This record gives sequence, structure tokens and C-alpha cells, in this order.
Amino acid sequence: MIVLVAGLDDSGRDEIIEMVLQSYKNMLPANMLIKALDFIPDIGSERSLAKLSKTRDNALVRLEKAVVSSLKEGTNIVLAAGLSRKAIHGYMPVITEDLVDTIKPDIIIFMEILPHRVEAYMEHEHIDWTHQRFERQMASLFSMRTGAPLKIIKVRPGRVKDALKEAADTLRAVME
Repeated sequence: MIVLVAGLDDSGRDEIIEMVLQSYKNMLPANMLIKALDFIPDIGSERSLAKLSKTRDNALVRLEKAVVSSLKEGTNIVLAAGLSRKAIHGYMPVITEDLVDTIKPDIIIFMEILPHRVEAYMEHEHIDWTHQRFERQMASLFSMRTGAPLKIIKVRPGRVKDALKEAADTLRAVME
């Protein structure tokens, strides 16, 4: 089973999934967390589109090998990944359709930052809301492409426990 957990790097995605897997390790089957950030370098200041593409493609080869080799061991894979990176030229997809076609996730979980009131937007000035919308659209596209269900978990300021519970319930349901 492969679970793709997506969302902006600032969404709490990796931390929430790590806490869920640690807290419920006795209740969830054997699993392995693979973080795409460990494979995909920061590309924000690179100006050459050719270098960006080559860097991404090399990283994706290593990421794909890690996922495929772990699957051979009969382990459930939880792949935590930002689907794109902000670059000088715009938003660069880092998780591509080719990778999604290869790994064929069974479910896609999208961690969405969602302030619960207008004032909360001020607390999240560093969040690029356009980037989040782009990532959500990518998650929707991957869901349509693979047939995997898309679960959107809203991560509200001060309500991380709600996101933790929802993520745990979703993982338990799909890994049974």
C-alpha cells in the first residue's frame, strides 16, 4: 500500500504524519515514512530551467528507487511530499505524473492550511496561498489520473490535534 501525503512544506505535513505513525505504530501495519525533502533539493534560486529539470529528474530517480525497493519488502509506504517547489520562474512540479504512474498511490492525503478566521491570515503571511491552490490542483489531478481517493485534511491554527486525529483515522482505515 502506498499513501501519498501532500501539502506545502509549511503545512505541518511531515510532523503530523510522523506523530501519527509514532503514536499508532502498534495499531498500524508495518510502514515506512519516506520524505521527498530528503531527496529533492531546494531549487528556489536556480535560474536555468534546464538545470532545474535535471536536478528534479535526478532526485525523482532516487526517490522512485527508494519507494519501489521498500515495496518489495512488503512494507506500507507513506510518502510525504510537497508536489511542487516555488522557483524563480514560477511553480516547478517536483512530483511528476510519471512518478505517480509508477508508484500508483492507493490514497492521496492533502494537508491544507486553513485559517479559521480572516485575522489568522495575518499570522500566516509567509504562506503562499497561490502555491497551496496549485498543489491542491495537482493532488486532484493525480487522484483523477490514478483513481486513488483524495482526502483533504484541513490544518487550522490551534487545531492541529483535529488534523492528527483525522490523519490517524484515515491511515487506520486504509491500512486495515
